[in-house]
Amino acid sequence: MRLTLRTLLAYLDDTLDANEIRTIGQKVAESDAAQELIARIKSVTRRRRLTTPPSSGTGALDPNTVAEYLDNQMPAEEVTELEKLCLESDVHLAEVAACHQILTLVLGEPALVPPTARERMYKLVQGPESQPTRKAPISGRTPILRDEAAVPAATEQPSAEIVHRYPWLTWALPSAAGVLLVVLVAVLWKSLPTSKKSTPVARLTYPEVTPTPTRSTTQQPPTNLWPSFTDYLIAAAREQKGGPPPVPGESFTAWLLAAAIAQREAAAAPPPVAKPSTEVREVGKFISQAQVLARKGKDGLWKRVGFNARVQSGEQLLSLPGYKSEIETDGKVKVELWGNLPEQVVWPSVQELLESSVTLHVPHPKLDMELTLHRGRIYLTNMKEQGPARVRVHFWDEETWDITLDEPDSFVGLELRTNLPAKASLRSDERQVIVVFWVARKSAGLRAEYRTFGEMKPPPGQSMVMWTNIGKQRLQGPFSLQKLPDELTPRPQLPEKLEKLEKRVQAALGDLSKRIKADENVDIALAEAMEDPQDDLKRALGIRGLSALDTVTPLVDGLNEKNPQVRQECYLALRHWLRRGRDQEILLTHPETGILTKKFGKADAAVILDLLYGPTEDSLKDPEFYALYIACLKHPNPIVRDMAARWLYFLVPAGQKIPFDPQGTKDQVEMTYQRWKELIPDGKLPPENKKN
Repeated sequence: MRLTLRTLLAYLDDTLDANEIRTIGQKVAESDAAQELIARIKSVTRRRRLTTPPSSGTGALDPNTVAEYLDNQMPAEEVTELEKLCLESDVHLAEVAACHQILTLVLGEPALVPPTARERMYKLVQGPESQPTRKAPISGRTPILRDEAAVPAATEQPSAEIVHRYPWLTWALPSAAGVLLVVLVAVLWKSLPTSKKSTPVARLTYPEVTPTPTRSTTQQPPTNLWPSFTDYLIAAAREQKGGPPPVPGESFTAWLLAAAIAQREAAAAPPPVAKPSTEVREVGKFISQAQVLARKGKDGLWKRVGFNARVQSGEQLLSLPGYKSEIETDGKVKVELWGNLPEQVVWPSVQELLESSVTLHVPHPKLDMELTLHRGRIYLTNMKEQGPARVRVHFWDEETWDITLDEPDSFVGLELRTNLPAKASLRSDERQVIVVFWVARKSAGLRAEYRTFGEMKPPPGQSMVMWTNIGKQRLQGPFSLQKLPDELTPRPQLPEKLEKLEKRVQAALGDLSKRIKADENVDIALAEAMEDPQDDLKRALGIRGLSALDTVTPLVDGLNEKNPQVRQECYLALRHWLRRGRDQEILLTHPETGILTKKFGKADAAVILDLLYGPTEDSLKDPEFYALYIACLKHPNPIVRDMAARWLYFLVPAGQKIPFDPQGTKDQVEMTYQRWKELIPDGKLPPENKKN
């Protein structure tokens, strides 16, 4: 079997037999082009507000042409032309793929029409069956003739034998016929129209779609293509949506597909995906005492949420690093914003997680909770006495997942972090977003993109799903785990060597919590903690908290502090903050308003930003990179000298014994510079890097 667009669509919609699926699957695995096309098909069919193909002119496409192609009735030369058009145009590719999905739904299993949808459908149509004088159409098929000898004529009188045995039939039958005739006349009389004007019943038509500039507004899509299913879908879609598609230019085929899917899963399906509600009202209560949860006001300032205080929809909430903040929503779903500190865990991947931030929304009536996850880790718990809880989570670039907590006390985790693509610098335009979902207690279900993961349970079993915005296969899983890793639990068990440190961490967190009063600005107390003269852990809490609040001016100032521990924490906090995206870079180096630009000028700001980002993998193989960083040791700005030395110490272990004070005298700086030049001469790589 050849690998064509049509076979790929059949492969995706599971309409092939087992042997063909195995063959096509092997070919897809060996073809990068096929994998890219599959990813593109999945992307375009779910894209909102995608226009329809024009019905005339260049690139014209109508449903009958699509039907001929999908039914393998199109000439070969036209097939090649249509497939080329689909590969070049997302609009045409989406139309063909969506039509194939609709046919798969229709032909794969019978459609279940709810009684209410059927009733409304017939009310919408004033069809020919309502015309009393209509004659039945002559069928093109050969009529099936009955055996006239086996069927008595309608005018034939009862036989003499029957009349002899039942003489009353001679008067009963004519009397019954007369009564029936009277009743029929009365019914027809009642059905005649009266003098009052009756309300006309709207005829069934295609929903109006705003045409594209190249599309003729006088032409209507043909109604002879799957007419019965189209009628059913329109009625079912109106039952679900309450009317025609409201979005101008929306693909009608995609609209029909969405209606079909909604009809099949109406019993348990969440509401249609839409942007979160902008309504502002109280939606829950903060229930964690001694934990620090901040809310962002309209003025951009972060203030602490008091214990047992109500939280509103539409306001961004943030749990500071190290604090575990729980909110019980009015829909009986508890969400925990999981803050973390590197000192509290031993796993490097979890040490990157610091603060967690969400925005709650007024949920759709069919949902119990709706939120946007900005970053970090959250845990969701079903707090109902009985029944499932449905949660909708928005994240990243209009991605939406629907989570069903199947029963009371169902408990799941969700984590979003931004990393760098492989072999790319931190300055890359693209950030790799990784989202992980897992079930920790009872059972839960997940609907993500086109897939539904039902009956997911904690290990052992299928309990985890992953998603990333980069790569050919964005949604991966479900994964089977034998045991839930400790790093995914809300309160991981710490080794004995960290128990003493954990006591210090909890003491520092408690002290900072007492400093921050309810409804007061959080950044003031964090700035004070950053300047604590004795406790380095409290200083670290202040620095990391300011980074979480986007208050980075004190961190830039901290890069030039005399205390090396403060410089180290500010440097790491700024690198962590820059991982969120390019907007952070603009805040630092904007030509007019950038924090670094205003403090040090454009040239130094650019150098400092490069040192914050660090080298790429390829630059580590270039001797000029090391020569440049060694030259930065003599830069007039002490911040540049300090960060260049940090990278050299990290990349070249052999140089860690070379002493260096970025704020030292000119002679001290020169001595350090000469020793690094001896270790790595011009045009040479350091000993540890020659093998690379």
